[in-house]
Amino acid sequence: MEQLWRFTKVESINSAEDNPQELPAGRYRPGLSVLNLDEFHERMIENHITCIQEPEETFGTLIAQYLDPDGLSISVSEERKSS
Repeated sequence: MEQLWRFTKVESINSAEDNPQELPAGRYRPGLSVLNLDEFHERMIENHITCIQEPEETFGTLIAQYLDPDGLSISVSEERKSS
């Protein structure tokens, strides 16, 4: 069976909001990488998963954000095509 996703490290660009010196311990921001974000997004919407950021290109990468059942934000990006 083909693997459709994998965990990736998510870097933040919000300096003030994500300053570790100003936030309590225990914060986690997981990220996944998928082969086709449009197909993944359709499946999430069909399964009533809350989307907090529609798929959009950011710094050359297609990315979206969803909430898990506990309200944790999960970033999902599309793997870049190798040239």
